[in-house]
Amino acid sequence: MHKRLRGSALYRNMRLLESITGFFFSCSLVVLGLFLLGNYQEFLDQTQMLLLSILRVCGLLCALTGVYYSGSLLLWMIRRRRFLLLRVLYALIATTSGIVLTLGVTFLTVMLAPV
Repeated sequence: MHKRLRGSALYRNMRLLESITGFFFSCSLVVLGLFLLGNYQEFLDQTQMLLLSILRVCGLLCALTGVYYSGSLLLWMIRRRRFLLLRVLYALIATTSGIVLTLGVTFLTVMLAPV
């Protein structure tokens, strides 16, 4: 009985992390879309910098929760001896996109900073 409760807690943790990662991933995509739309419609520079800072935070949170979700998913798959390909792909895509967005936005912010 004790193992069963622990397994269900791990499953709930994994599902919660999946939802949180999805939230930050979608927030990153929305803010990236707003930034690209702002470049096309010539938003103010301060607005673009604000969007870049929001995108950096969302990307970083997406990457961190993605790493934690990947670890939790890996533990769950080892314990259950099941391989969930779509969830692994989702975790990898969310984590790598969060890392790439964070690094790209940091580079862009440094390049656009006044000297």
